[in-house]
Amino acid sequence: MIHFDWFHKHFPYPPYTNFSRGKCLTHTVTEGIISGWTAIFVFISGYLFENLRADKFHYKMFLKRKCKTIVLPYLICSIPAIVICVVTGKFSPAYGDVGVMKGTVLNIITGAHSVVYWYIPFVMLIFLSSPLAISFTKLSHNRQSVLLFSLFIVSAFLHRSHYNANPIHSYIYFMPLFLFGVYCSIHRDKLKELRPYAVLFLIAALALAWTQINIFNHIGLYHKNFFEFGGVDLAYIQKLFLLIFIVLAIPAIEKKSIPFLDYFAIASFPLFFLHPYIMRLFDMTHFSLVFGYNAWPSMLSAFLYTTLVTSCSVIVLECFRKIFGEGCLYIIGDRKKSKLVSKRKDEVDFIIRKA
Repeated sequence: MIHFDWFHKHFPYPPYTNFSRGKCLTHTVTEGIISGWTAIFVFISGYLFENLRADKFHYKMFLKRKCKTIVLPYLICSIPAIVICVVTGKFSPAYGDVGVMKGTVLNIITGAHSVVYWYIPFVMLIFLSSPLAISFTKLSHNRQSVLLFSLFIVSAFLHRSHYNANPIHSYIYFMPLFLFGVYCSIHRDKLKELRPYAVLFLIAALALAWTQINIFNHIGLYHKNFFEFGGVDLAYIQKLFLLIFIVLAIPAIEKKSIPFLDYFAIASFPLFFLHPYIMRLFDMTHFSLVFGYNAWPSMLSAFLYTTLVTSCSVIVLECFRKIFGEGCLYIIGDRKKSKLVSKRKDEVDFIIRKA
């Protein structure tokens, strides 16, 4: 996530063109693969959601928990960024020329006041429509497959919204990936038959990443207005192949305990809220210029920048944990000190054992 944010910040916002000509194969393919990992996060949410079968799912309790652990931290963590927007008068270009009041309201609704906070409004729309996902689980395998294929086509032509500032647009674009996560969780046993071919899906994803950049001269993600025609979103299709590869490859490491990954699995959400402020601090002090793509080879810059921002974010997170304890759940969405984390970990372990 932080790795992609570096590219988003250092390369011009659309169009992403004329940068990778002449770059080596590994470089251009890597640029394509690391872009758009929101798709992975949405897919994982759907995969885990499927464990809440219809007989276990309580809509009101589900939404209440999401409001406490997602919406509340979102609002609290948004305060400094929104204050900065109000003081500087700088709002997202997607809004046009707006006043302070309107700009502030739009910031809260869209999450455009931060490079990553736009994820929260649209994912809450997904959670609000979770009964649709429950209904999806009750369809036959064939109907599920036809519906998903149809929705994938819609999303591939829809693209993302400009500046990711339209939650409804993002909802329509990403909802099929949430349902795909549900689908893969339901049919995990059938997917086992494809495991010998996992590498083929990885090759397909890499080939699409290379094609997008070197044939179509498009770096990064596809953005457009809702009713515009912009061709096919190759990044979306690429992520579908990558998701299938990940699902098929997981069994190779599912029984291994890796402390590093265990830590970040729990810390990922609070780091999501914290790291934009670390990046903003680097920008304010001009420290981020040290990692500009003209100063270092860009992949090395991205790696160094990612490592430094992640390390600083972890330090801030541990300070929050020391000071606020269980309160971190409602301030930055941290579950480590919460009673909910052990229950959620048991659910995840149960899902992995069934995979």
